[in-house]
Amino acid sequence: MDKISNDIDNNKQTPQAEMYSLMNILKNLPHVKQQITEPKQKKKFKKEEYLPEDIVKIVERDILGM
Repeated sequence: MDKISNDIDNNKQTPQAEMYSLMNILKNLPHVKQQITEPKQKKKFKKEEYLPEDIVKIVERDILGM
């Protein structure tokens, strides 16, 4: 950004690749900011979400042959 700013101040032509790169960075900044500011929420598993232990043993024995 500094180089582009200096080029503009000194009336020099800025390479198109540099302008394109800067535009891509600026376009993606809101997504980066959103990911940084939102805390990650871990999903908490409740005991009710798991199968009872006796059913797991039946499945292991009868279906999986363990």
